Amino acid sequence: RAHELLASDPVEAAIWERIRASYHEAAWMLQTGQFPNGRPMLQQFDVDLELWTLAASAPVAVAAVCFLGWQVTAVAGVGAVCFVGASVAFALVRRRRISSEALISSLSLAVLYGVILPPSAPLWMAAAGAVFGAVFAREVFGGAGHNVFHPVLVAECFLVLSYGPEFLTESARHLGVLVGPDARWCLVAIAIGGAVLVAVHPRRLVTLAGVMLSAAATLAVFWTIDAAAYMPSALTWPVEASFPEACRRWLWAATGMDVCAFAFAMVFLATDPVTSPRTRKGMFTVGAAIGSACVVIRYLTSY
Repeated sequence: RAHELLASDPVEAAIWERIRASYHEAAWMLQTGQFPNGRPMLQQFDVDLELWTLAASAPVAVAAVCFLGWQVTAVAGVGAVCFVGASVAFALVRRRRISSEALISSLSLAVLYGVILPPSAPLWMAAAGAVFGAVFAREVFGGAGHNVFHPVLVAECFLVLSYGPEFLTESARHLGVLVGPDARWCLVAIAIGGAVLVAVHPRRLVTLAGVMLSAAATLAVFWTIDAAAYMPSALTWPVEASFPEACRRWLWAATGMDVCAFAFAMVFLATDPVTSPRTRKGMFTVGAAIGSACVVIRYLTSY
């Protein structure tokens, strides 16, 4: 078309030539995952990082089984079946091979899914959330390594918004309700997993720093507005009277923030290498947004 218009209308021919060049450039970027100047465009799925994530989540999974019950394994098993099944089904529909990356990613997601969900949740509900997260947070974007949102978080949001009263009953046990020695041992397990992840991928520290600093800053703002309104009404962590006021405030904040659930989400979900930005500025910015959002949602809503 550009050659036909070259003699009659050079301006329109130049426009068509630019469109053709942009098309070939976009096709090249989608195939290689890079800009022409070498900057990363798409996240590349790293099997080793996913395997390390699976290994790092093992201590937390063991702690969850010990403190929340064996039902954690049932929820994780249902999640594994649903995540793997979605990957296999979409691979068959797209006429692609069933990759090992998708299977490893599904197993890693299943472990995180089993830990974050209340074990008392019905298995059919866990299956519905896993299928929704796998399809609408991963497969519609192209599969493992191409998703924009974390499938576990999307599944959790779907269940909370769709089956809130049945899903989060007052008697339901989950990471957020652990207190005392159970909470401390769970935090130790999360710290071990976080140390492994940071040792393998040190850039995760940028996201962790953003989450913690923004959460602390948001809490400080709430305390400045009205300290009494944003403190838990009942302390579940022992607070010594001899502690400084600032120290007691942070212990109160840990109680109100459901510290185990917050720590788990910060270490294993916010730092996910697939859905995280690639630049340090982007990682810190996203981490800061996550930390502030967690505090705001926890204190200003019913979740």
